[in-house]
Amino acid sequence: MAATKYQNILNVLENYLNELKEYSDILKHFANSKTILGHEVKERDKMRESLVRKTGMLKSRIIELTGKQYYEQFMRKYDMWDEAFNPSYYSPSSRTSLNFCINATNEAIGKLEIDIEQGIRDTKGNLVGATRSIDAGKASKTYENRGGRTVGNEFELALQGTVDMLIECIGTFIEKINSQGYRYKSTPIIGGHPDWAEPDRTCSATCTITEIIEGTEKQIGTIKLQLLPKERTLLKTSSPKDWDSSFKYFMDALLTEFEQLGYTKEEKTVTMSRSLPKVLQTKANWEAIENEFGITKIAFGRKINFVSDNFRRNIIFRDVEHAFLLASSGFSKPAVILAGSVIEELLRLYLKYKQISPISDNFDGYIRTCEKEELLITEISRLSDSVRHFRNLVHLSKEETKKHTISKSIAKGAVASIFTIANDF
Repeated sequence: MAATKYQNILNVLENYLNELKEYSDILKHFANSKTILGHEVKERDKMRESLVRKTGMLKSRIIELTGKQYYEQFMRKYDMWDEAFNPSYYSPSSRTSLNFCINATNEAIGKLEIDIEQGIRDTKGNLVGATRSIDAGKASKTYENRGGRTVGNEFELALQGTVDMLIECIGTFIEKINSQGYRYKSTPIIGGHPDWAEPDRTCSATCTITEIIEGTEKQIGTIKLQLLPKERTLLKTSSPKDWDSSFKYFMDALLTEFEQLGYTKEEKTVTMSRSLPKVLQTKANWEAIENEFGITKIAFGRKINFVSDNFRRNIIFRDVEHAFLLASSGFSKPAVILAGSVIEELLRLYLKYKQISPISDNFDGYIRTCEKEELLITEISRLSDSVRHFRNLVHLSKEETKKHTISKSIAKGAVASIFTIANDF
């Protein structure tokens, strides 16, 4: 990617990302060093002041691109941009927030590059006109190649699944893209009635798609659904030649979503329901993990290179992937339990690699041994211990009140802890 093509905002964000990483390395050095020199303290404080100023200038742009500002961890909500530069340098929430800021900045750079390439933004990061694109992944196929066809002034596409399943999928898709900073909503009407909480699986429906720009709502198109035999549904819209740019971006991304989930493939039987997570292929899952946490499968593999047994590595990769899918789908308790098991196994294997016998052969023993041997910084050990406590809620007797129930944010925080801890090995 030519640097001259993306000067201005992209270069500013790249420099900001490098400074965030430098600052993280400095904090790690302070946490691990027994002797701190005076000039090192001055360098750390000077870098923090510089980052506070730059964050004030850039965080609104990063939040706009990624939608990431807050996170919840262990029953507390944090603004990661404020907490990352807490003057209390050794605060665990400060280190965790800083890692989230690094991931969000990296994600913002990627999204900005795509928008500039597609002509949606200029090199200053401003939207061209009033249009925003949805990152639909790779270049979309033609509508005919997706199995659709244009009949008169309408576009038609037969999809696997019932009307209520497709309405649920459209709603989930809109939630996902809105979490990335976009603002769309779908207003479905089934059988002429707006109450669609428990829709009749044999009826038709119309979904009105609305885009929200700077607080103003604009209807950009409608999607009509009609049930066909054998639990298939006919999707109908106006002809693609009549779509404005906003609706085109929306439909391109939505049809890509349908394709990834198997709705547009005749040879596959769709078994999705409200109660089951939408499990994609491993490659797609790790792409989603990279978008969420800024780490690739290869990079994570390098962090755990002390796990030499291929079978064991594959199990760890699988369980990390499944913990992420569970957390993303709202299955919070099993996500935390699985994430805790991954962390426990990584600590066990790390001690084995270091040829150190643990104090006791359990999660608590592994954490205490790592602290005693100074293998992990104190903040990381405390993070491991927090995940251990939440994982112990597997015992139903411990889930006494609503405050003991694990939220989706806590589950995602537990998955994030895997990468935070691995980064310290």
